[in-house]
Amino acid sequence: MKPESIQQPQYVVMPVPPLEDMPSKDKTLFLLQPVVEMVRPRVEEKLPGSFTYFKLLVVMIVYCCSLRDAVNLVNTNVVVRLFVGERVGKSTLFDFIGRFARARKDLLREIAKELEAKCRQSYLPSSALYEGIEWLVDSFLLDLPPGKTSLELVLEKLRLDAMDLGPIARVIAFARAWLRARTRRRFEGTWAKKWSRSYFGLKVFPLISTALFVHGLEVEMANFSDVRCRLSRKGLKLVDRGFRERGTFVHPHGNFKYLRPFVEYFGIFLKQHWRPYAETKVRNEAFLYAIAITYNMVHFVSIQRRTPRHLRAVQLP
Repeated sequence: MKPESIQQPQYVVMPVPPLEDMPSKDKTLFLLQPVVEMVRPRVEEKLPGSFTYFKLLVVMIVYCCSLRDAVNLVNTNVVVRLFVGERVGKSTLFDFIGRFARARKDLLREIAKELEAKCRQSYLPSSALYEGIEWLVDSFLLDLPPGKTSLELVLEKLRLDAMDLGPIARVIAFARAWLRARTRRRFEGTWAKKWSRSYFGLKVFPLISTALFVHGLEVEMANFSDVRCRLSRKGLKLVDRGFRERGTFVHPHGNFKYLRPFVEYFGIFLKQHWRPYAETKVRNEAFLYAIAITYNMVHFVSIQRRTPRHLRAVQLP
């Protein structure tokens, strides 16, 4: 077949399938559309002219994919195309991540306050009924690729080069190669051990309200001790035994011990949507804030779906 006779595939607009027939990720993104539009003024205030890139960032979190795959999904997935609305360049999205990193703390706090204020008290989780505790704090370890050692590669090359060497010279060459070999790390992280398992990566401390909305984050290296947590928000914070009981940090006792499992909802969401988004700690921290914002919107949708339709703050599909 001649090259000029090959036809390039054209973009075809397909109808949106029914909600019950959508895959889980498409369904989540489709339900988030009115919520994202509701927080649009907050995003435009902090990041003027970047609302489209913010929506593409949400796509990355929901589908747990890279920047390149998120841009490609706009052209191949009808739900993503409907959610984003227009095509976005990958290089421009890289620039947006830097802007988002500078405004991440205020954006997370304001969106969490707005969404929590729009929920009716009677339909919040049962943890919101406890009085005396304002915040739940825990720590979660996040895995990163630990890097590849160059030892195997060096020894394999040396084995081929040392075929003509004598026994003593070969041993000396292998010993020198062993001392020169180093582990090459691509991602910024440290080693830590928890529950008899070793982790390489980061540690995140979420600040969660009793309504289970994330209002703040602290991201550190994996070997960062829990007793050094510096979440300085006002209010009594419930922590586990790994934290030091000081100031506003208190250990669960009495009825408060039943509040501890509620913090795991964010931990489960974090494990499902976490991937090595970037190589540096600063960039990964920006994506962790994006995961927290997406979690708040998903949690808001779950509260609105169990609220009667005429009492909802936003009309869901």
